[in-house]
Amino acid sequence: MEPRINRLTRDGESIQIELKMMDVLVCLARHAGEMVERRQLIDTVWATEFISATILTRAIAELRNALGDDARNPSFIETIHRRGYRLIAPVERVDSDDPTTSKVARFPVSERRAGEEERSPYPGLAAFTEEDVEFFFGRESEVSQLWRKLTTRRLLAVIGPSGVGKSSYLRAGLMPAAPGGWGCVICQGGVGPFASLARALAPEFEGDPEAISKLVDIGHESAAVAITSRWRERHEQALLVVDQFEELFTLNPPEVQKRFAELLARLARDADVHVLLSMRDDFLYRCHDHDALMPIFAELTPVKVPAAEDLRRALVQPAARFGYSFDDDGLANEMLETVKG
Repeated sequence: MEPRINRLTRDGESIQIELKMMDVLVCLARHAGEMVERRQLIDTVWATEFISATILTRAIAELRNALGDDARNPSFIETIHRRGYRLIAPVERVDSDDPTTSKVARFPVSERRAGEEERSPYPGLAAFTEEDVEFFFGRESEVSQLWRKLTTRRLLAVIGPSGVGKSSYLRAGLMPAAPGGWGCVICQGGVGPFASLARALAPEFEGDPEAISKLVDIGHESAAVAITSRWRERHEQALLVVDQFEELFTLNPPEVQKRFAELLARLARDADVHVLLSMRDDFLYRCHDHDALMPIFAELTPVKVPAAEDLRRALVQPAARFGYSFDDDGLANEMLETVKG
């Protein structure tokens, strides 16, 4: 299988398959020998697209046809009744002599590009940012599920303990996965949340000096709603993310807290903007002090420590982007065992 060019070669015959079919096969190959649940396949392959289960069933059927496989007596893809699918064929990585293609087994490995080997694929203790998207792994399913919520709700909250990776999840996971037609901006609570919102919106009005001039009045609620509405009108849908929302309570006086909370509620109601707040779970109770924020308690989204398999992908796949792999699986297992829990 050559994912980069969507090609399968069987018995010397090459077949071009559709991109989504290849993505399904790659996902199964990453978990060769293991059952992959239907929901995991849909979340991984179709991400923010909303599809019915029959689309996946049809993709599996087309894959079997391309592979010459028999659903009743499979040699490649086994159906686990009402649960998912399993790739039962043996899988191994194959290096290609052709530099324009990549043959792959468990996961695709990009060719190492000139100069990139000097950069570490791991940010260390820093959060992942929008520039680290290609190295961010392990939360694809959570990103997809949150986008489904966002399309139907106006005011939501993401909560989790300090250090669990909420900012990375938002900046390198959620924002880059925005559906087509969505405009997205992210700001932080911080000192002066109104100014933070203005700084986040400013790049959206590049080349529009009139709009930029109005940002200086964003401290007035009506002006803030007007300028945010102006940004919203440029997109089919719009999302405003306020990261580290607990800083609203720790760095600002009560009157600023009240005004900004009420503004966020108005942006969701009057400016037709989806608003997502991200905060440490131990500060969630502070939102109870503001009636404007009460809708977030209807459906909270917790960000937890990734599952073992997701942690493995977060460890192995960034290195794979540079063409590196672990010579000994035991080392990866030891590292994961050390941080477990």
